[in-house]
Amino acid sequence: QGEPLMLVGDIGKDIEVTVMEDGAVLNISTATTKELIFTHADGTTKTFAAAFVGTGTDCKIKYTTVLTSDFDKPGRWQVQWHVIVGSRNIKGEAKGFVVDYLI
Repeated sequence: QGEPLMLVGDIGKDIEVTVMEDGAVLNISTATTKELIFTHADGTTKTFAAAFVGTGTDCKIKYTTVLTSDFDKPGRWQVQWHVIVGSRNIKGEAKGFVVDYLI
């Protein structure tokens, strides 16, 4: 309920996350690495470079699907952000979403 829904093979779909640490938003404007790590229920993992939604001071990054193979399996997926800011290498908590077939 309320989870984002994506379809197998979707192109141009934005997956956006807010980067937070200890309950507070994190300024990531100087991040040298920004990634979203996606894990399917079967253990398949895909990592994509992420882009700032704004300038990075708003703490949001996104990945926009570009290939039909980005999400080629239906089912439950999780997304986890990963950033490197200065000497800090930080990963966020994984959040779930569903990929389904177009009916």
